[in-house]
Formats: sequence, C-alpha cells, structure tokens
Amino acid sequence: MLALLRSNLALLFGIALLMTGHGLQSTLLGLRTAIEQFSTMTSGLVLAGYFLGLLVGSRQAPRLVVRVGHVRVFAAMSAIASTTILFHLLVIDPVSWFLFRLVTGFCLAGVYVVAESWLNAGTPNAMRGRLLSVYLLLQNAGLAGGPLLLNLAAPADFQPFVLVSVLVSLAVVPMLLSAVPAPPIAAGRRFGLRDLWQVSPLGFVGICGIGIVQGALWSLGPIFARQIGLDLAGVTGLMAIIAVGGVALQWPFGRLSDQFDRRYVLIAACLAAALVLSPLPFLAAPGRTFTFAAFFLFAGLALPVYSLCVAHINDFLETEEMVAASGALLLANGAGAVAGPLLAAALMSGLGAPGFPLLLALVTLGIGGFASYRLTVRPPVPSEERTQFMALPQLSPVALELAREQASEQGVASEGAVSGRASQGSG
Repeated sequence: MLALLRSNLALLFGIALLMTGHGLQSTLLGLRTAIEQFSTMTSGLVLAGYFLGLLVGSRQAPRLVVRVGHVRVFAAMSAIASTTILFHLLVIDPVSWFLFRLVTGFCLAGVYVVAESWLNAGTPNAMRGRLLSVYLLLQNAGLAGGPLLLNLAAPADFQPFVLVSVLVSLAVVPMLLSAVPAPPIAAGRRFGLRDLWQVSPLGFVGICGIGIVQGALWSLGPIFARQIGLDLAGVTGLMAIIAVGGVALQWPFGRLSDQFDRRYVLIAACLAAALVLSPLPFLAAPGRTFTFAAFFLFAGLALPVYSLCVAHINDFLETEEMVAASGALLLANGAGAVAGPLLAAALMSGLGAPGFPLLLALVTLGIGGFASYRLTVRPPVPSEERTQFMALPQLSPVALELAREQASEQGVASEGAVSGRASQGSG
C-alpha cells in the first residue's frame, strides 16, 4: 500500500488541493449569497447551478477527452474553473452567478474525470478497493478543511475568492507533471433511467434521494447555519463536521451490508438519520453543540446510503454492466443533487431555518420507508451472490469504474447471480 501511495503521491496531493478549493468555494458562496441579500429561493437557484454543471460535465467530459485528449481537457477545464470563481467579484447578479456556478460545475467535472482516470491507470486491480478508500478520505478531508480557511479572511472580502483560484490552479500542477500515462476512455453501452428502475427500484429511489440530501447539505448548509445564529467559526465548523461525519460510518455499514440483507442496513441508516434531525425543526434556537452533534450523526448515517444503494444495484448486475449503469447512476444522483438546493430553499422560504432539517429528515425517512416496502415484494439477494461494498464518492464516473474493475478482479459477479436475478424478477 505504501508503494501505491508513493507512486501516486503527486496525483493524490493535487486531488486533496482541488477538494480543499471546492470545499472553500461551496461554503464561501453560500455565505456570500446571504451577504449580497439574495433571497433564500434565489440562493437555492444560484447554488443549484453547480450541480447542474457537474451533472452535464460528468456525462460530456469523457467525450471531450476522446476528441482532444486528457492533457488538453485537463488544462483547459482547470484554467476556466480557476478563472470563473473570480468573476463572482466582478459581476454581482443572481443570473450571472448561476451561470458562473454552471460553468464551474462543468469544468470541475472534467477535471475530476481526467484526474481520477489517471489515478485509475496507475493502480493495480488488486489495490483498487484501498485506493477508493484513500480517495474518499482525501475528498472529505478537503471538504472539511476548505470551509475552515474562511476563518483566515471574511467571506465579504475578496481574499477567499483569490484563495479558491490559487488552490485550483496549484492542484493541477502535480497532476500535469505526473509520470502516469494518460489512459484510454471507452464508451459503454447505453443504460437509461428506465433500465435502472427495472433493475432496482430501491436503488433508483435511494440514489435520487441521497442526491437531494447531498445537494441541500453542501449548498444551503451555510445559509441554514447563519439563520440559526452561528458565527463564521460556527458555520465553517458545521460544514467541516458534516464532511467528517460523511466518512465516519461508511465502512461499518459496508461490513454489515456484506453480511446481511442490505435493505435492513439501509432502513436502519435512513430511519436513524431522520430521527437524529427530528428535534431540530421544533427548536427555536438549537445550541451549537447539539446542532454539531446532530449533523455529524446525520451525515454519518445518511451519506453512506449512496454507496449502499450502488452496492445493492450491483447485486443485480453483471460485472460488465456496471460501467454502463454508471451513467444512469450519475444522472439519477445528479438530478437529485440539482433538486436538493431548490427544495431546501423552497421550504426555508416558507418555514425559515427549520425547513432545512425538515427536508433532510423527510427525504431520509422516505428512502427508509420505501426500502421497508421493497422488503415485502422482493426476496433478499443470497450472501454468496452479493457484490462487495465499497465506499464511493458521489458524482464520480471513474470511481464507479474503479469499483467495477475491483469487483471483476475478485470475481464477484458469478453465473449464480444471473440465475438468482432471473428467479427474483425486477419489480
């Protein structure tokens, strides 16, 4: 493992810097929309632009790479992303900011695809599962550390925007200087949302639902924190706590889901997450300690649902079908992530700050309720036919590719799974 980390150190360092810049940017713009006196609904629309751009970019970037090559796409996208954040200082207008966020999401999707492809190419199959764990840790470390940088300069000043630009610019240097060769990107067969629903209705609903949760958390989280009276240190601390909580229970849930029916684990996670947040909508002034503890537990319980749903869907797919299904997974999750800020903003516009935890609790409760219903209409997957759980970052097509190749190496998808699926039906 140490040899793997040493050989990919430049790439991993670049990814850590990139995620730090992304974490800083997300919290900064959430706070800045309030400073610029955008309404909550307008802020939700503006911030949803990033997830829309990320969704479109995740699907289009591989095609651009095929046409012009990894290095050109990587350099162009990183330059545009580094520059676009500075335009927020020059033009302060909701429509313009929405377009800036759209462009940023599209460009960062291209950067992620190329960076993760390079990381993929330099990793032996037997080590891919460990690499995914390291990548997820780095991603969440960046998301946790980025917001804390706001304590060095107030979000009303220009310095945080410059710092984001610097971090994104510096992040690409070690990646461009890496000796890992550019890998090919091959197009898979079409696999649409209808196919995803037919394979696993629960997986489809869970992937969409957790996209709503993630989109709402990262976009409206800072606005919610401000509305309940947290100062700058409290806002940045809350966002950092959410990022840390997001990885805290990934592996315990994974081990349980490999041993028992994943649906029971998913139900327990979702219902517990909803229960943890249920007091918040009814508290006029929740204390900082209680709020931090509640959101840490919520993130730890809810965010692993994405990986649980991917593993559940993969239980019903052939190994070679997993990459084809990744496009549908991205689309379903990305659509949820776009809807998340809009739904959160709508509830917060009508109910105030309590609308934020109310949405998160209702969505996770809905996923858990639907999973309970699915228990009554579909038998469990036999333990010998389950794929191995892997903790996955969201909206990452290459992470899904890493998981597929790891599953292929382990020979998880067996002929027995085919007969098992045939006997279970889709429903």
